[in-house]
Amino acid sequence: MATLSDLPAHLHEHARAMPKGLLVGLHTGEAVHRLQAVHEMAESANRISNPAVHRHVKAHSRRLLSAMPYLEYTAEHKKLSDLKNKAIQGQGVKSDVAKAYHDALKKLEYDHEQVSGVGEAMLRWDREHPKEVSKAAQAAAVKKIVDRELSAALADFKRKSDQLRKEIRQLQEEATRGRR
Repeated sequence: MATLSDLPAHLHEHARAMPKGLLVGLHTGEAVHRLQAVHEMAESANRISNPAVHRHVKAHSRRLLSAMPYLEYTAEHKKLSDLKNKAIQGQGVKSDVAKAYHDALKKLEYDHEQVSGVGEAMLRWDREHPKEVSKAAQAAAVKKIVDRELSAALADFKRKSDQLRKEIRQLQEEATRGRR
């Protein structure tokens, strides 16, 4: 979970340009690596005199800034690849289903392009910051417990409110029958 304070100062401007809430969903190593790549792209875009190429580089950097987190991307990519492969095995490469999964996969790859070397950057950051990794693991464990307890509490609340509604309906029916 990256925060602005985890980043070098020269990357803060780019981090602020990310969609709201995305930075905190990124591994810190991923955030630094991605933002450094965007920073380098922005610097080179400023040296480009051709307006069309300049716009292309800026658009590419905006896509990188808004791409989903690497772990989420790899899970989604694997899921779509598996579904595409199953469709090909079951219905053939030219089936509409296989083509739809292929198109979804290409859209994912374009819309959420990942910076080259991000996996290695995450591993390197973890090795260089073992205390932070431990804190992140503890935070994830606490979140899992809180989510589980919240789900249980919500289920209990729903069960009790359903029971209460049922009792109210029964009382209303009894009152209606008593008036007759």
